[in-house]
Amino acid sequence: MVNKQLALTLEDQRSPSLSEQSLQDFIISGRTAIGRTKVSAPLQILLDGGYLTGPGTLLHYGKGRTTLDSPAMEEVGLTVFDYDYVHCPAPELLGSSYSLVFCCYVVNTLPKGSRAHVYRQLAYACGGTVFIAARSDRIKGTPEPDNDGVRTSKGTFQKSYQSGELKAEAGQYFDIVENIKAKQGISIVACRRPKKLGILTLV
Repeated sequence: MVNKQLALTLEDQRSPSLSEQSLQDFIISGRTAIGRTKVSAPLQILLDGGYLTGPGTLLHYGKGRTTLDSPAMEEVGLTVFDYDYVHCPAPELLGSSYSLVFCCYVVNTLPKGSRAHVYRQLAYACGGTVFIAARSDRIKGTPEPDNDGVRTSKGTFQKSYQSGELKAEAGQYFDIVENIKAKQGISIVACRRPKKLGILTLV
């Protein structure tokens, strides 16, 4: 169902509320996407735990370069819609509500201000449960501190979430946030009941 607050055209809403810095953050974030030869580890955890089942709709937010995750979710009876600011731009999908949302390794690639935009988009898309996965392992090399994370030698941003940090951050946008048990180096939360937010910007 299209959110009735989104009365302006997609072109009108593409963005005066997003700063040039945030737009650049999303472009740089796209460089962190990697191709995979198997389903991503967070998705496999959710599938094995029975968290993702159909029928229903699912927004694959920030799909990156992966070509295996969406088919795996379709195999459990979900109708999957792919969105990625760089690799699969489809802003028209962000004005709708979905039974489930899967957002993997996105928030850990963006500075705090740009992460807030992502959380707002996830909250608007939430028609049931939003699953957010982020890295919590040690970032290799000798990156430079930047914002609340680090800037790598490739110029990309990375944040390693400590215990409870992802849950606390998501709790600013959702009334119910639960940790999902994951393997070392991965944090996953399930979010429900989005808080009331302002008008959404579609990008």
